[in-house]
Amino acid sequence: MARKNYFAIVLSAIMAFSAFAAVEAFCPNTIVAYAAGVSAPKVTATNKSYKSIKLSWKKVKGATKYVVSRSLKKNSGYKAVKTVTKNTFTDTNVKCSKTYYYKVTAVSSSSKKSSKPVKIKCTPAKPSSVSASSNSCGQITVKVKKVSGASGYNIAYSEAENGKFTSLATQKSTSFTHNIGVEKTGYYKVRAYRTVSGKKIYSPYSKVVFASAVNHTFGNYTIDAMPTCAKEGKKHTTCSVCGYAEYKVIEATGEHRYGSYVVTKPATCTQAGEQASTCEYCGKIKTKSIKVLGHNYTATVKAASCTEQGYTKHTCTNCGDEYSDSFVSAIGHNYVHKTVPVTCTDDGFTGDVCTNCGDVINITDLVPSSKTEHIFPEQYVLNDKGYRVYPCEKCSFEKIDTTCYIDLTAKTISVPAVASFGVSATGKDKLDLNFDGVSDYEITGSASNLTVDVNAADDCEIKLAGVTIANEAMDCFDIKNKCTAVDPATGDPIVPTVSISAKVDTVNTLKATAPDTFADPLAEEKSGNSIESSCKLELKGRGTLNCGAVSTAISTTAKITIKNLTLNITSTGNRGIDTKELVPDLDVNGNQSVDVNGNPLFKNEFYNLEIGANANITINSENDGIRCKNFEAIFIDAASGDVDSVINIASNVGDGIQLEGKGTNRAPLILHSGIVTVSGGQSPINNKSETSNIMIVDGTARLCRVGIDPPISN
Repeated sequence: MARKNYFAIVLSAIMAFSAFAAVEAFCPNTIVAYAAGVSAPKVTATNKSYKSIKLSWKKVKGATKYVVSRSLKKNSGYKAVKTVTKNTFTDTNVKCSKTYYYKVTAVSSSSKKSSKPVKIKCTPAKPSSVSASSNSCGQITVKVKKVSGASGYNIAYSEAENGKFTSLATQKSTSFTHNIGVEKTGYYKVRAYRTVSGKKIYSPYSKVVFASAVNHTFGNYTIDAMPTCAKEGKKHTTCSVCGYAEYKVIEATGEHRYGSYVVTKPATCTQAGEQASTCEYCGKIKTKSIKVLGHNYTATVKAASCTEQGYTKHTCTNCGDEYSDSFVSAIGHNYVHKTVPVTCTDDGFTGDVCTNCGDVINITDLVPSSKTEHIFPEQYVLNDKGYRVYPCEKCSFEKIDTTCYIDLTAKTISVPAVASFGVSATGKDKLDLNFDGVSDYEITGSASNLTVDVNAADDCEIKLAGVTIANEAMDCFDIKNKCTAVDPATGDPIVPTVSISAKVDTVNTLKATAPDTFADPLAEEKSGNSIESSCKLELKGRGTLNCGAVSTAISTTAKITIKNLTLNITSTGNRGIDTKELVPDLDVNGNQSVDVNGNPLFKNEFYNLEIGANANITINSENDGIRCKNFEAIFIDAASGDVDSVINIASNVGDGIQLEGKGTNRAPLILHSGIVTVSGGQSPINNKSETSNIMIVDGTARLCRVGIDPPISN
């Protein structure tokens, strides 16, 4: 029995030795029988950083050291990585995104025992410091302390501490603002991530933090849109803390706002018409009738001819209805035997020619024409109407030039009968131009004590070619509109356009030097204007036009356009460019039209100033540079394709630009392009108009105001 026990003890020692062969490197090469054993450690693993894993365990009683082994598999492949005497170990030889298995073997002088495998994936460290706070209405800001090696952070949110969390954002920043809504509480947790080979490797979530968003602080409501008859209005109040605006609807009023009446059915001579006004809010229409016009006949006499009777035809100017009366019998032919010479284009002959109608009978001695073109000389002769006549050198045909040429220097003026040269009521030389039957006037030379009155009935042009006029008593150009014609469709007066054009490379001076007869420098009426116009005025040409005046250089009551011109204006007594009066806009009954507020309306073509297409304008004036007393708007480079204009305006004691327009449809000063530099002794721009906007439409326009503050006064 004793022998049997002996062998049992030896066999147990051999088996124990075999069981610890894996750690024989730590034991003597001697078979030792261990009488007492150590317990296996209980190991926990955490990610200290994206490149280190920390192992920790409780100290094992009797253990003198600990062997840390690592493997990429759970049940095999373990290799010792470190022997330590403390109960912690940090493995820094790891790679982010990989999963590792660890065992820790506790070793004493008599035994050793290994822990169960501990699995851990290498990730960034769990965020250690996360906070949530509300500094603005309806917002909570979550901040996380930077985690070493992290590429970014994922923020998760829940409405309850133990509720379901959802991802709010994944970002690089350590701060995130959540628009959660006022007085709401949010719960948040954050995890870090590191991007490895294009994939995000996340850390464990941080502890949960929470905060409640503060409420808005609102003030009084502001009206944004007034309600109309059919449209709701809108108002809002703004939070004084964060600027958030809360809007509310204002119910519609049901009250209509009607505009001016528009003719929808014109009245005729026999039927009443109709006009309508539309509510500008909802489109509802109200109508009223237009009284019957009645016929307005004008008489046209057709003289009797040799073969047809004559009569008087009466035609209604409104509807075209006509009738004829006062018939006269045909007068019959009155033949005279004569010889008609051959011309370049017509045959010659001898025969009987009617003196009334030109009918030809009894032709003898026919002389065929060679049918060639006329040859005209450079020299001309004046006919009894004052036109330049160029007789053909081959035949009796005459070419007639209807342009009126006037040489001021010699004062030997040969003009058509519709123009006259004589002595004015003030005893000064005066040239009266009437454009009926004359297309253009071309004026050259120079003169003193001269004024030009243009009684325009049609569009016309005055061409200046090196003209100098110095007038000491009256306006240099007084352009008067005596046209009484109206547009039959609208009833509007037909306003002709007079163009004053300066030829290239010429300097044209219109100098009014009459003394100022008014002591008050702001008086409305002045003497000695360079140009006075009641027609639509167009100043153009590729040359230079110089206007100097003691009073106003250019004074006009109708639309004025300046383009493709270098214009230099000097006014030592009053204004550079001025306007005076308005032309009422009349309805079909002859009454002045009004807007929805009862304000009178005026015709658009009478009160606009347009500057564009390469205008180079310099204005130096004692009083206002430009006064738009009744203009609705000044347009700078308004037409499509206009080249930038350059405008320099300087006023000594007045305003650079003074806007007094009555129109309310547009801004009083609109710049599309070009450069405008304005200075004034009182203010650069004085806006007295009924609209407050000065509009710069695009980036090519530039307005430079030079002068006292404020630069724009209202």
